Amino acid sequence: MISRCNDATRLQDLLDITTVKTRYTRYLDTKRWQDWAELFTEDVTMHMGEGADDVIQGRQAILDLLLKNIAKATTVHRVHPGEITFTGEDTANVIWPMDDEVESKVFHLRGSGYYEEQYRREGGVWRIARWRLLRTRIDWHAKALPVKLVKFAHRIGLLGLVAPEAAKQFHYNTQAVMGPDDLP
Repeated sequence: MISRCNDATRLQDLLDITTVKTRYTRYLDTKRWQDWAELFTEDVTMHMGEGADDVIQGRQAILDLLLKNIAKATTVHRVHPGEITFTGEDTANVIWPMDDEVESKVFHLRGSGYYEEQYRREGGVWRIARWRLLRTRIDWHAKALPVKLVKFAHRIGLLGLVAPEAAKQFHYNTQAVMGPDDLP
């Protein structure tokens, strides 16, 4: 841990970073979209997978993706105490254990895993600069026959062959299941 000034100042940094993540879940679940977006740096990067096409750059692009996919869904996010490592005076890496539930008209998702994030202080305010959700478990249930067919086509690889954009969107909505070796 790199000390910025003294232990009391660093303790305040820990509390401030934890508050950002607490607000993240509350704003997301209560659909306070603009407040949620302000928790990120303008140049935030969101990683949805391992490929170059799985990176979304910028606060507005991430907000647009979220609005498209879960604006009308009921969500519940739980974040547990994290591992916060300061990498500089104004930077930190954090791993937050998490559980979430997302229910829309067409699917119900329940998952667990980790948020892997980088924080950066800008103008005295801590914000998320890099964001990645790593799922260790996911239970995803389609609620309508067409969605069940899409899920089946995705699972057998057919969706990626006939509709690559739809396959990518399906991946964004469900998140890939990962194993313990994928954790940092």
